[in-house]
Amino acid sequence: MTELAASQRAESAVLVFELEAEVAANADVVGGFGVEVSNLLQVIEPTSLTPVPLAPAVVLGIMSHRGRIVTVVDPSPILMSDARPRLSAEARVVLLRHGQRTTGNVGLLVTRVREIVPAADLKQIDVPPGSGMGWVARRGRRLINIIPVEPFLAGLVAEFGSGRAFEPHQGVLA
Repeated sequence: MTELAASQRAESAVLVFELEAEVAANADVVGGFGVEVSNLLQVIEPTSLTPVPLAPAVVLGIMSHRGRIVTVVDPSPILMSDARPRLSAEARVVLLRHGQRTTGNVGLLVTRVREIVPAADLKQIDVPPGSGMGWVARRGRRLINIIPVEPFLAGLVAEFGSGRAFEPHQGVLA
């Protein structure tokens, strides 16, 4: 990590969330995921999700938010995690900021938002290259896998097979 990245991270904050409820309250180390707040647009309650025919399994559905269509995804396959988000009273959709754009058209379904933590309160842990995580932090007993948003979105685009152009004769509209 460069000095500039370390100083920017020290001024940042991380939204910590779970993809599924913790299995055991007395586990030695509990985990979670996080996204740097600078990569977020908003956290909202999920409304009814409309299924998307022929979409990859990672797409849970679409919903309307402030007149925009939001694609709600299950982040676990892209994060290579066995944890699956569940709809519950605590479930939320985390709208991601796309680089310099602020459209928020992609949302992660998460089981529970835990807290917003100043990055300075997190102790960075070394992870092997290619782990899929931007960085891993420890806060008390909790290990938090910080998701790098741009590579995550690139993985999502790859899941969609974006290199293929849509041709109407392949769909039901033909």
